[in-house]
Amino acid sequence: MKKKVLLMGLCALFGLASCDININLSLDKPTQNSQETDNDNESGFEGDNSQNTGNDNNGQETEVEAIKETILTSQISSTETQKMVKNPGCGFYKARELDLTENGVENASTSMSENMYHLRISLAAFTSKMGGKDIEIPKKALDSLDNYLAKYAKADVSVIVRFAYDAFDNKKDVEPSMSLILKHIEALGPVVSKYNNVEAIECGLIGPWGEMHSSVLDTQDTYNQLFPKWLASTSRVPILSRKPRYAYRFMGYKLDSDNDKDIQHLELKSLDKFEYKEEEYKRIGIFNDGYLGTSKDTGTYLDREKEVEWMENFLTTPYGGEVITGTSPLTYIPLEVHQEQFKTHLSYLNGGFDHNVTDRWKETIIEDNIPGYKGFNLYTFMNNHMGYGFLFDTLEAYKLNDKSYLKLNLQTVGYKKYLNDFDAEIVLVNEANEVVNTYPFKLDCLEKEIEFDGETNCKVYLRLSDTLGRKYKLLNDESIYENTMNYIGEIM
Repeated sequence: MKKKVLLMGLCALFGLASCDININLSLDKPTQNSQETDNDNESGFEGDNSQNTGNDNNGQETEVEAIKETILTSQISSTETQKMVKNPGCGFYKARELDLTENGVENASTSMSENMYHLRISLAAFTSKMGGKDIEIPKKALDSLDNYLAKYAKADVSVIVRFAYDAFDNKKDVEPSMSLILKHIEALGPVVSKYNNVEAIECGLIGPWGEMHSSVLDTQDTYNQLFPKWLASTSRVPILSRKPRYAYRFMGYKLDSDNDKDIQHLELKSLDKFEYKEEEYKRIGIFNDGYLGTSKDTGTYLDREKEVEWMENFLTTPYGGEVITGTSPLTYIPLEVHQEQFKTHLSYLNGGFDHNVTDRWKETIIEDNIPGYKGFNLYTFMNNHMGYGFLFDTLEAYKLNDKSYLKLNLQTVGYKKYLNDFDAEIVLVNEANEVVNTYPFKLDCLEKEIEFDGETNCKVYLRLSDTLGRKYKLLNDESIYENTMNYIGEIM
């Protein structure tokens, strides 16, 4: 008799629908005294007693119970930690400025005390308006930058990269010609996108601090040239725009209320009809260095509600930046801001700017503004929830029909949308602290059941990896992270 198992994958995040998958665990072996019949008895089981149909001595059908034997002895609590957890490509970063000159990288620190850095790389040496030369970036400089970035990759430290021509000194209109800017991108792109620890490239280059404002080149026509050049010169890595409108205008759309003279010559469709015309455009995202400063984040948004809705529905790239204007009521993280952080999939923020805000977050204990987290430190809470955040829920280990199964349930509590593309691995470790077996699987749903070989007296670990192979720590209070694995329980 064949049995089929229907596993309901609880993939819902932020109101998403459940993801269902069917897995045949080949429960073909009949119980003793039972026979194969013409009509297969199909049933799903959720851990309750299943039944097999057989024949008694008189040829009449009887029911024989398949006994489920639990073999799990312990598991960690599903309580979320209040300690700081550092995962790849997310959380509060530390800003680091350096110069790229004809001779290579200069004035650059190589300490790796943080898990994430925002590398602000000055190109002042390659524009005559800053005392440099209007020249292409020589190979010697590119090789030096390559070697510098390789140190972060070797240390497994995440980086976000932005280039600027003003030496990050609040100067405007110092860029070289557009043709030379494009040549600089063409040279820099392959170097920066070479390493998997590069979380994103902020388009930058234009305006003070490379923040894409306050420049004669701060026009849609400029970004319609910069975005495709970045895409063509890089692989994999997201390219982030300072404002949402620069990105969706480039892709052929606009808000119906947008009457900017800068785009009157362009034929743009309504943003309500948005769809990706090219696969590569999915690498374009947003960074926000006016975060929570005003109701429109100091000019970031034209229509906050509609543009956040667009980001929620379409963007999967990292999103983050700097919080400013300490007096803004938004920086106190009321409930609506917390909910928006899920919609924008907030991934990173500058941990050192604005100090008036970040210091207050460190001193703030959550009360009722974020339900379920009363007593948590706000700064630590935000750090742990930026990016992907997995929380272990339950583990079940049992035997049924002479087979052994592990059933795992996870939750996602991070701001970044869970994309169902994580690789996972159950690792069993014996009393001698030796790995006795591993069971890899695709984390395509947050509830997963796998068949294993029935090992006993083992600790159970879970290893989580994203598409770049980077490993993630669980946010559970009792989880122990060692050798890139999370301890979750034991089997007798």
